[in-house]
Amino acid sequence: MKTALESSATDFAKVAGAAETAQDHRDGVGGWVDGLESLAGTQKRGAETVARLAQEISEWDKARLTAAEQVESDTAGALKAGQEQMAKAEQRHATLKDQLKEISGGLCPFLKEQCRQFDPTKVQADLEQQAGVVASIKTEVGQAKTAHQKAQTELAELRKLQGKITGKEAELSRAVAGYVDGSESLVPETVTEALAWLVAWEPQIAMMPQVPKLPTENLRPQTVADLQQQFEAFVQATEARWESSDDKIKARLKASNEEAQVRRGQEVALSQSSEQLARIQKEVQGLAQKAVAKETESNQHKALSESTAVQIVKLDESLKPFVSLADELKREQQKRDLNRGGHDRYLGAKKLADDLDGRQARLTQLLADETTALGTLQKANETLQKAEQDFDPEKLRVAREDHQAKHDRATELKVSLETEKKALKKEEKRFQDWEEACKERDRVMMEIGRCEAAMELTELARKTLRDTAPAVAQHLCSRIAKRAQGVFNQINPDPIKLAWDSERYSLRVTPGDRRFAMLSGGEQTKLALAMTLAMIEEFSGLRFCVFDEPTYAVDADSRQKLADAIIQAQEAAGLDQLILVSHDDAFEGKIEHAILLEKSTTLGTAVVLAQ
Repeated sequence: MKTALESSATDFAKVAGAAETAQDHRDGVGGWVDGLESLAGTQKRGAETVARLAQEISEWDKARLTAAEQVESDTAGALKAGQEQMAKAEQRHATLKDQLKEISGGLCPFLKEQCRQFDPTKVQADLEQQAGVVASIKTEVGQAKTAHQKAQTELAELRKLQGKITGKEAELSRAVAGYVDGSESLVPETVTEALAWLVAWEPQIAMMPQVPKLPTENLRPQTVADLQQQFEAFVQATEARWESSDDKIKARLKASNEEAQVRRGQEVALSQSSEQLARIQKEVQGLAQKAVAKETESNQHKALSESTAVQIVKLDESLKPFVSLADELKREQQKRDLNRGGHDRYLGAKKLADDLDGRQARLTQLLADETTALGTLQKANETLQKAEQDFDPEKLRVAREDHQAKHDRATELKVSLETEKKALKKEEKRFQDWEEACKERDRVMMEIGRCEAAMELTELARKTLRDTAPAVAQHLCSRIAKRAQGVFNQINPDPIKLAWDSERYSLRVTPGDRRFAMLSGGEQTKLALAMTLAMIEEFSGLRFCVFDEPTYAVDADSRQKLADAIIQAQEAAGLDQLILVSHDDAFEGKIEHAILLEKSTTLGTAVVLAQ
């Protein structure tokens, strides 16, 4: 039997190893099949999530957001334009209000005297008209603001919805990716390898169904739904096939196990027989070794016995003198017992006797200290008796009450002291503030004195100006009229003589003794420009001048002369810069820089020339 077991050991090891591997693969595949239903449920929930998110995303209309953004942009533009228009209208209203305030009551804003040329009626009418314009624009701006706020609210809600849709799109991508990952891991590689090994081990096992393949392009929600149906069918077919295959694997494993048990029984019996034989052989060898050892030991004991007999004889001879030793030892022990108490007392007192001198010295010192302490005690007792005689409980009570009262008073004073310290800090702060106020008062008084002196000087100047105003005004008006006369005669074919009355600020033209209102429209324009140029030349500190349509309503023959007169006036007044705005070409070739603007209904205003 031993020879047969040894010759088949290699083949049996291979079969047993294959059975163990088959058992491991069966357990792995069985566990995978048991979990397929759970995996399919997880995939089903993922497919439902994909379908739900796809449905929610498909219901969103991006055009609504685009339209809302356009509406918000339009309303914002309208609101901005209205606000700009409102600002301009309010500025115009404020300007008219300031002008009305300056000329209210017909006073000249320069000389502060009555003048018929400053009539507030027209400015008041313009101011009322502009107030109506401001109110109308304000209403339009309010409506535009309401519309813009509504558009902003709707846009914010749509953007919030867009944000949710974006989040759902990201969630959909994650759900599809999760579904793909779950599908790819539906059949692990270890399961595939285990199934292939089991089929090779037991050819009667049925192969598992084909796993549904994922498309190479991106998955669409409908594709996910179709794949889910294929996966569920795959799970059902796999469970059915595995049930039939598992029975065949179990039968094959059972046969292998029975064969292994028989062989293991034979191996156990052979092993037990071999162990028993080896044990008997070992016992025989041990007994032989013990026999040899016993014989050697017997020889050694025999030699030792002979040597010991010789030594005993020698010892008997040497012990004869000590025959009575036991009796003597007994007598000495009795003496020791008799004197043991005194010996113990001696040993106890010996230490004290050795330290006798030191202890006597210490005793002497302690007796002296005792005598001193007794004297001190006696004095203390005498003092105590005297104190007890002098002690008065009532005085102690009174003293304690007085101490408590003083303590309470001290506490009150301490609190008062803290209060006074705080009050002192406040007063010091008030004192500092008072000093600062005094300094500020002195500065203010100095400023008041300076202002009073300035007021006196101003009043003196006002009186002087008022007294000299008629003569100064007439002199100034005469000079301006003379210069205006020279300019007017340059641009008008008929020379005139101009007089400007400073009392009424009225112009008189000779010949004909005509007033300004009696001139023709062209003559009024020429004379107004002449007066303007004359005042520019008189008040040359302005350094620049702006003319807006100076040749308006001037005949063609006089435009060139007027343009030449304006250029000459600039040179005469020493102006650094002259700015002209005109619709004709009267100034062409006479100015340093020109900008030509062209306006059309299609393109608006555009620059066509800049030099």
